[in-house]
Parts: sequence; structure tokens; C-alpha cells
Amino acid sequence: MRKVRSNIEKRRLAGVSVISLLSTLSLIFFGFISPGKDKTTFGFVLNNEWVLIKEWVIASATGARIFSVIAVLASAVAVLAFRAGSKIVIPAAISTFGILMSFITWVASGKFIPFTGLLQGALLLAVPLIFGSMSGLICERSGVINIAIEGQLLASAFVS
Repeated sequence: MRKVRSNIEKRRLAGVSVISLLSTLSLIFFGFISPGKDKTTFGFVLNNEWVLIKEWVIASATGARIFSVIAVLASAVAVLAFRAGSKIVIPAAISTFGILMSFITWVASGKFIPFTGLLQGALLLAVPLIFGSMSGLICERSGVINIAIEGQLLASAFVS
């Protein structure tokens, strides 16, 4: 007899399936289609800041393979955790990080990536969306729907 799954279990199964598929595709495309013998340099310091690690140089093909293997292993742990009925958040986050880092390493073959600058830019560009979602939350609670939320989201995007 077939087991009936709840909506939450179906959603978790879909998430585990997507992460497993993406990590496998990451290993196939980024791990085996090598960008050559170039090296990728990740910079962690923008100016004269306190320095723990200034930059990290890694061979692009090796880095893409390592991060893809980490993603595949984490997705396998997520599948095992799903079958056991436990939480899959941490393995899913590690797998997503591995997929993202293997893509960045593969794309930036032979180039310099200012990692700190990427994080600062992402935070700066996320502020209007955060303000828009907060205004949407307030509008939904007060009964104003759709058009007002979109207007406030656009206004916060233009202001910041």
C-alpha cells in the first residue's frame, strides 16, 4: 500500500529532490567541464581593514569540483535526514552554498572576486526589498492589499 504524504512532507520531498538534482548537475557541469588551468582569487579585504585572510587563491577546476562534491554529499545527507524524518535545513544550506560557490569558482576562472564587496552590494540592494516587504506586512495587517503594497515597494526602491 502506498504511503499518503502530508503537504509539508510533499514540500520537503520537493525541496530535497531539487537540491539533489541541482547538486548533481553542479558536479556534472562545473566539476567535469573544467574551465582550464586558471586560478580563481577570492578577496576578503576591501581596504586597509583588519586582516585575517587577505585573499584565497584556488585552481578553478579543483575548486569547482570540491564545492560540487560538498554539495552532493550535503544533499545525500539531506535525503537520509528526510527518510529518517529529521530536519533538512542545515544539509540543504550547505548544499546550496556548495552549488553557489562551485558556480562562482567556475565562472570566475582566472579572475579576482571581491567576496566582501559582493556581500556589501547584496546587502545594499536588498534594503529596498526588505522595506517593501515590511510595508507589505503592515498593509496586509491593516487590510490594504496588492496595489498599495506594490506602490510602497516601488517607493522604497526609488528612495533608497
